[in-house]
Amino acid sequence: MANIRKLVEADLFDDFLEQAEHLLSKGYYQASAVLAGSVLEDGLRKLCKEYSITFQGHPKLSFMNDELKKQGAYSKMIWREISKLADLRNNAAHGNYEEFAKDDVEGMLKSVRQLMNGTLHSI
Repeated sequence: MANIRKLVEADLFDDFLEQAEHLLSKGYYQASAVLAGSVLEDGLRKLCKEYSITFQGHPKLSFMNDELKKQGAYSKMIWREISKLADLRNNAAHGNYEEFAKDDVEGMLKSVRQLMNGTLHSI
């Protein structure tokens, strides 16, 4: 049953990232960043659970990222990349569109996909 759940979750990640890529291709890079950031946040939340990191409510991406780094879930380089992605998502979600460009979101989508697939080992 756990394997089926993981397959369904992976399929959902792919669906949401495909939606983000579609938004990006239509010029809606701000919305694309918010959607990709949501996928990242959900992935970090699940990784926190695997590392027995507990929290109340809905923690910020930065909190989960910091705690996962402390637990040795990933390297400092990946921690930095996730911090960068979290900043981009926050800027998009809060309407700070002058803080990033379409190219940044293209890189974000690639990094989030690699993180979710477990293939982002070094930047």
